Amino acid sequence: MSKIVTNQISPRSGDTVTVTEKLNVQGVLTYEDVTNIDSVGIITAQSGVSIADSIFHTGDTNTAIRFPAADTFTVETGGS
Repeated sequence: MSKIVTNQISPRSGDTVTVTEKLNVQGVLTYEDVTNIDSVGIITAQSGVSIADSIFHTGDTNTAIRFPAADTFTVETGGS
């Protein structure tokens, strides 16, 4: 088993850092310019959260809070 302890990892543009086992972050982990974040637990956004159209539960996709037009939000259940 190897152990790497560092204060900063700075890959060059286009490089990839792959961790195949456990990654322990003590402090703040910052994501910038990402398309998808898969998280277990609580996600805290420091500023805004941009949502294209809706917030829905994975197991109940016809129930949602939607933003269908400017200055409009809807709460839908059963698709209505």
